[in-house]
Amino acid sequence: MRAPGRSARRRHPAFLTGAGVGAAVVGGLAAPLGIGTAVAVLVLLPILGVTLLLGRNRTEHPA
Repeated sequence: MRAPGRSARRRHPAFLTGAGVGAAVVGGLAAPLGIGTAVAVLVLLPILGVTLLLGRNRTEHPA
């Protein structure tokens, strides 16, 4: 049995933190800078996060 509130799939804490920070940053930037910039940031942040994760633990298959 898993504890209530926990998802079946476990995500890396760094990913969750990055997603939260990314959402806050995109929310703050979207109004003054426009939607295009927000989309660009949304696309770049996960790529950077994955690159950092892959750089940290080399057990993953190389991208």
